[in-house]
Amino acid sequence: MLRKNYNLQDKYVGLYFGRPGVAKGLFDYLKAIPIIKQLIPNFTAFLIVPTSEKSSVGVIKSTLSNDEVTQLIQELQIEKEVIWIDKVNYSELRNYITMADVTVLPTRAE
Repeated sequence: MLRKNYNLQDKYVGLYFGRPGVAKGLFDYLKAIPIIKQLIPNFTAFLIVPTSEKSSVGVIKSTLSNDEVTQLIQELQIEKEVIWIDKVNYSELRNYITMADVTVLPTRAE
């Protein structure tokens, strides 16, 4: 049902979910998408990333802003390969994980 709702029937879906933390690897994933597209032409990145403002812990930036994520997507020219939604209910997350062909969680901290 979700694949149909998002027009993903013929796509290879890579799901990333979580906060847009610097250590969570979201930028690494986005930067990899052009390379992934070369290998898997029908690839689509599905992001469940809550909207947030920049935040810091001391002098260390801990969270990426929506503008930074959007800017990188535009710079990489991958707007057509990315579906970004703000959030889903925890009870629905399993459906999104099941919908995906691969779940991508490239954390740098854990």
